[in-house]
Amino acid sequence: MIQVQVEVESGAGRFLVSARAASIGRALSLVCASNPGATARVVFPIEPDPFFVREVSREGLAAHEAIGSAA
Repeated sequence: MIQVQVEVESGAGRFLVSARAASIGRALSLVCASNPGATARVVFPIEPDPFFVREVSREGLAAHEAIGSAA
């Protein structure tokens, strides 16, 4: 299980989502499925410590964090 930060842009808003999944591609798919019509991209560089999820957990999305301000 891995965890990555994904930046989502939808209309005038941008935010970060933490996604846990078996692969980076699956994490991106989860974010896209939860935000139809939005643009999503993995945030690089990926930090090694939070990337590999050590505890047993389910795949899914975690915290949302707004980026910037809406116009």
